[in-house]
Amino acid sequence: KPAKRYLKEYYCVAEDTVCFQENDVALGLRYLRDVARREGKPMVVCMGVGTNIQSHDGTDLISRMLDELTSQAGFCAVTAAGNQGNAAAHYRGGLFGGALDNRLSDGGQQGVQRNAAVGSGGVNEQGAWYGYEDMQLRVGENENGFSLTVWGDSPGLFSVGVFSPSGEYTSRIPARTQGSTSVEFAFEGTNLTVSYEQIEQRSGEQLILLQFCQPAAGIWTIRVFYESEYSTVFDAWLPLRSFLNGETYFLAPDPDTTLVDPANNRYSVTVAGYDYRTGGTYIASGRGYTRDRRIKPDIAAPCVDIIGPRVGGGYTRRSGTSIAAAATAGAAALVMEYALVRGRRLYLNGIELRNLLINGARRTSLGTYPNRETGWGYLDIYGALDSLRNR
Repeated sequence: KPAKRYLKEYYCVAEDTVCFQENDVALGLRYLRDVARREGKPMVVCMGVGTNIQSHDGTDLISRMLDELTSQAGFCAVTAAGNQGNAAAHYRGGLFGGALDNRLSDGGQQGVQRNAAVGSGGVNEQGAWYGYEDMQLRVGENENGFSLTVWGDSPGLFSVGVFSPSGEYTSRIPARTQGSTSVEFAFEGTNLTVSYEQIEQRSGEQLILLQFCQPAAGIWTIRVFYESEYSTVFDAWLPLRSFLNGETYFLAPDPDTTLVDPANNRYSVTVAGYDYRTGGTYIASGRGYTRDRRIKPDIAAPCVDIIGPRVGGGYTRRSGTSIAAAATAGAAALVMEYALVRGRRLYLNGIELRNLLINGARRTSLGTYPNRETGWGYLDIYGALDSLRNR
């Protein structure tokens, strides 16, 4: 069922946009688990949905639920990498190299990350800070609203200030343990709500949520302040491309770490996409690694111009990593049937099945594995079965 209206309004999602609630997805997974147990049969679940507002480190509710389920015998989950690789919806910022190596000290600039506009640290009427970085965002015409999330690596602490396209500035909004601040941009007619959560309950990291309502078209600048000498890295994500009008994006995006959640979980099979005709990576396929630097995706499968059934009858061609995930789920079901139903293996869970698909993946001499685009290689059902046979 579709998400409730009040949630769409809270996250600034258009009313006619197709989206779902996290708790409804969790209930669906629990129902499938109960059906599998009642029937006494193995099950493979294909997750073709995703989100960009979570932490991208496998700690969200659905990721944790999938991790728990895949550790049980006879249950496997396959997740699509998402189609955000070329959406310019991810920004990575920060001063790299450790707590103080690239930090601004005593007003001196020691190191600057690429694409970063870094200012000297200082003290103002709102307290001390250790430098800042400007993150620029282009907002397209007729954008009704959107939510942007900024995740700061613990134990660092970050705060933000915002410049509108006309130059109106909010000044720095100090970081709080919890709480929200609303700002009206008079010249633009835009309302901005900034919410802080210093320790997000699932990931343990800092979360800053910026909600733009009726944003004016143009270049918005989000100034991210380092409030701690240990503030090193932050990541920001825009919503999924289908939630925006197509002309809203970061001006200096990072194409890496663009897997949608729950594809960043630990134990399900995360599948990227490639063009089987050319062998090239699907340009929109989400790229690894996870925000906490784990290797994902696991493998890649065909996803460009794949022929499949059409709603209402007949066949059509579709592209996207959900197609790759569906093909991989079918392969996983065949392996599970061979192992459990035919008695070749008395015990097989999703974690082992994931490793079989990784071990049997096809790798080319031109590639380096693992990598951010295709993980450990390309789906090879024969290789997976052969890997199981030799165990």
